[in-house]
Amino acid sequence: MDKELKKIVTIGPVYPYRGGISQYGSLLIKELEKSYEVKSMSFSLMYPSILYPGKSQKDYSTVFDINSEVSYIINTVNPVSYVKTANAINKFMPDLVIVHWWHPYFVFTDIGILSLLDKSIKICICCNNVLPHDNIPFSRWITKRVLKKGHMYLVHSEKEEILLKNLLNKDVCFRRIPCPNVSTFVKTGMNRSQAREKIGLGKNDRVLLFFGFIRKYKGLYHLINIMPELVKKDPSVKLLIVGDFYEDREVYFAQIQEKGLLQHIVVCDKFIPDSEVEPYFMASDVVVLPYDSATTSGVIQAAYFFGLPVIVTDTGGLKEAVAENETGYVVPAFDEDALRGCIEIFFENLGSIDYKGNIERENYKYSWKRIVSDIQDMWDAY
Repeated sequence: MDKELKKIVTIGPVYPYRGGISQYGSLLIKELEKSYEVKSMSFSLMYPSILYPGKSQKDYSTVFDINSEVSYIINTVNPVSYVKTANAINKFMPDLVIVHWWHPYFVFTDIGILSLLDKSIKICICCNNVLPHDNIPFSRWITKRVLKKGHMYLVHSEKEEILLKNLLNKDVCFRRIPCPNVSTFVKTGMNRSQAREKIGLGKNDRVLLFFGFIRKYKGLYHLINIMPELVKKDPSVKLLIVGDFYEDREVYFAQIQEKGLLQHIVVCDKFIPDSEVEPYFMASDVVVLPYDSATTSGVIQAAYFFGLPVIVTDTGGLKEAVAENETGYVVPAFDEDALRGCIEIFFENLGSIDYKGNIERENYKYSWKRIVSDIQDMWDAY
């Protein structure tokens, strides 16, 4: 059989669906279509509204110039759509199908489609998360049922590689690559002074940014806990919290008020469209990810997109995306003293390290050109 990839189908969310998985899928298509004939099978309905706490599942602020055909055909609660999707893929007869996997909710959808594909079609499963962040009953069993449908796999951290091999209990054809740059944000050339004026921050403030969906595993409460000591040592320190709350926001607001931090924390409690993200990053000195658990995070790549360093915990694959003392810093998860100390040292040394230059030198590692090259290499090795 000819190993050269000529036709590829992707299965997963793409623009205008919002979130990192959709950005990943859309940007992957843009790179793939430079070398292959590509079609994408996306969703007419991804999550029922009862399962989606955000205000909208879609974001029309960024226009993706995808040239390939996108079929919004998959309805996760309608099995008939699985059959239609599989039939459309079989009619196209691709050399490879790339499936985005990140949550057990999609088990019936993915198995329903993949089970009906022509047996000659090879399947690559892109594991954005091998297992979910949430403690979902039977998630390992469910995940194994889906992953067994694959012939090859993409993972983005050593932790995910180990999980994958343990679940399948065999050697598999895979590539482990750093989480790619999923930034689709708009740059207008806004400078720091303009950004801070727009948000309401002072020009001499020292600004920490927590960005993205707010869920317990992301450890925002750690960052709030250490703010009083940071502020006591340096009253110019401010924390900027930007994103949708996926749990009770009042718990966080009560914590902020209890610790007397109302003057030192700015909260933007909403989803920020890609076209409006720039001011929050440009106004900040460093992006902090105090996560309790993680696989990877597109927030790191968003920070790098704007030339900002990061402070992350050593959970999942976060540390693999950081060049210590060059593009950021890594601290132990759950260790608030270490997190506080790292932030203090960062501000003490601010200006002495060329973070932006270091980040630019790391660009290829996180590029879509590299991802597509690795997919081709994996196919050749299969």
